[in-house]
Amino acid sequence: MLGISIFLLIMGFFYLTYRYFNNDSEPILIGCSGNVNLQYTEPFNTDEQLLYPSGSIRKPFELTNDSNCVVSYKVYIRNLNGDLKNHVIFKIYSGDTLLYSEDATHFTRENAYGSETPLLANNSKTYDIEIVIKEDIGNDYENKMLDFDLVVTPYNPILKTE
Repeated sequence: MLGISIFLLIMGFFYLTYRYFNNDSEPILIGCSGNVNLQYTEPFNTDEQLLYPSGSIRKPFELTNDSNCVVSYKVYIRNLNGDLKNHVIFKIYSGDTLLYSEDATHFTRENAYGSETPLLANNSKTYDIEIVIKEDIGNDYENKMLDFDLVVTPYNPILKTE
């Protein structure tokens, strides 16, 4: 019986290690049930996305922890495409306080915004995301596009598991 328990423990460790290092994996919250969701409270519309050098668009988004665990989280972008990707800065605010600012190409899982305060079970937090076009682009921004996915990855702050 002890041999089976040790085998299951070792297999569980290898599985968690595999899932942790596999960037495409879904987060694992050990001992938790529920989800952490990201929703735009005011989505980006193509009609209002007329950006110009040093111009910006700022929109709120909400993180909701519907799980039964306290979670920390990372916010980042993936699937970044378009001619503007090298000319954009992403900023994250809580109210008027700037929490994070990074070039679009560096706002990755490895350079994600990580909250200093965990999100309690069954709670939510609203942030603003601002997209700023760098001034150095000149007139090359005209008729260009930017496409991305904003992602939240929760993790258990005690066990440090994603």
